[in-house]
Amino acid sequence: MSSAPLDDSPRAPGCDAVSPAEMRRRQILDAAGTCFARRGFHAASMAEIARTFGMSAGHIYNYFASKEAIIEALVERDLEVALDFIEGLRSAAEIQQALVAGVAEGVETSVAHSPLDLEILAEAARNPSVAATVRSMDQAVRVRLKDVLVTIHPAVAQADEREVEAKIELLLAIFDGLMVRAVRNPGFDREEMVRVVQGIVARIFEE
Repeated sequence: MSSAPLDDSPRAPGCDAVSPAEMRRRQILDAAGTCFARRGFHAASMAEIARTFGMSAGHIYNYFASKEAIIEALVERDLEVALDFIEGLRSAAEIQQALVAGVAEGVETSVAHSPLDLEILAEAARNPSVAATVRSMDQAVRVRLKDVLVTIHPAVAQADEREVEAKIELLLAIFDGLMVRAVRNPGFDREEMVRVVQGIVARIFEE
């Protein structure tokens, strides 16, 4: 199921300007994310999403065929951000330090996005289409992270493949777990959490 806007015309190569259609699409995604996080996927209607920025519910369907398509686009947007961060590690002088430095942003992102991300995961648990989208994103992140680590981290390159994959799984599990903790205990000490997680990440990928 495609989530691309039906009336979005292609831009010329090298053009960085955002088209009105793409801007509207981003507005829909922002509004939908807010509504899904606040009301839940099923309780949030297309009409409610539309009201948040003055568009008719019918007009949304020119951009997204369904609420599932909106979730797909939200997941794809998060994937682009994640892959950009991972790709940036390739140019790091010391990848272990770069991973540790990125922990603070990872903690804040996990906490800030927890209501929406948990809602998407809940829907994935009962909706095969959403589950496929979420799992595809997860696989893409794991594959790209493994590729970067194996390419430029000597210790990882020499390690057993199963061990590398287990370490990546552990790293991702830490941040996935923080989403849950942000709901169960929203007042946890984020500054101290960053410090502790940085130490864990440094040890996971130590030379």
